[in-house]
Amino acid sequence: MVTLQVERVSKLYGSFVALKEIELELGRGVYGLLGPNGAGKTTLMRILTDLLIPSRGRVLCNGRDIHAMGADYRDLLGYLPQDFGVYPNFTAEGFLCYIARLKGLDRETARRKTAELLDLVRLSDRRKRRLGGFSGGERQRVGIAQALLNDPQILILDEPTAGLDPQERIRFRGVLNQLGRDRLVLLSTHILSDVESAADQVILLRRGEIIGRDSPDALLRQLEGKVWSVPVTPQEQAELAVRCPCSNVSRLNGVTYMRLLSDAPPTVRARSVTANLEDLYLWYFGQTTP
Repeated sequence: MVTLQVERVSKLYGSFVALKEIELELGRGVYGLLGPNGAGKTTLMRILTDLLIPSRGRVLCNGRDIHAMGADYRDLLGYLPQDFGVYPNFTAEGFLCYIARLKGLDRETARRKTAELLDLVRLSDRRKRRLGGFSGGERQRVGIAQALLNDPQILILDEPTAGLDPQERIRFRGVLNQLGRDRLVLLSTHILSDVESAADQVILLRRGEIIGRDSPDALLRQLEGKVWSVPVTPQEQAELAVRCPCSNVSRLNGVTYMRLLSDAPPTVRARSVTANLEDLYLWYFGQTTP
């Protein structure tokens, strides 16, 4: 089994500290990386892929420095960057075969893996179409497929479900759960339901520092008795929005309900409800800058 050890990793850009003394050990399973924009998520992921060298500290794979491992480490790695680009004149099939050959797969294996993964991401019927005519969601599915071509033991995904429709996202969650059974998967996403349904552990990152790490259930237990559903009038809605963080507003049978975070019941009509990751995100990050 592959493990990654992040040892006191910092990344500085001049006087700006993008990451500060990150300590992590990651093994088999799915890890969700959460934090606001600018928190350092992409910087950390690029360091874990050896695309970015830390200013201090190091990353070890099974006890070996990933930078010293070079091609041996890349053979273990699959990566989907946030801004995934394609060659528009390539067909989906041709592009994946090309990337597979760059990753060192022989011709027959490249063709076989390409066919398997196009089926996995439901693009088999478009395999001969040029990527320039693909939608954003279809290109993202090609990106997911290319990250899996070499059957990686370490899979790092930056916003993997961006551009996917709800049905595609639900299907991809199932793929993530399956992949996490025998490999290390790290994903960063702003779609919190993806993390809630797929992640074995959640890592909270703020201003370049890890401020929490645990299973989703354990993190959500911290909010027991702090999340409330409150029926409100328009005037009460404006007043409560100033007093308490609000994670959602909904209407049911003509009544407006606010979902509020508070240590005590915000009104006498408040009803305690079970926390979700949107509540957790707001609790940790909603009132802060990155």
